[in-house]
Amino acid sequence: MKRSISRLDKRLAQVQRQIDERAKRKLLEKCVCTKLSFFVSIEPEKLEKEMNVPCPAHESRSLGFVFSVLVQPDGPEQEALNARFE
Repeated sequence: MKRSISRLDKRLAQVQRQIDERAKRKLLEKCVCTKLSFFVSIEPEKLEKEMNVPCPAHESRSLGFVFSVLVQPDGPEQEALNARFE
């Protein structure tokens, strides 16, 4: 009798692991994390917005390696940018 209970316990544990693994795979299909992110340096709002998007699979989102691209605008855009940071 003890052997059959032991086998049932082992089988139950195996089935539980399979169910957990399937649930994890299903959840990871909804992952929105990235390995690499590019942002223009004059648009910090865009970076902040992306950072605040939660990942359904991991709760907190990973943006991976974040690269900021520096853009030097000319003319009125530069003046507006200078005024913004003064």
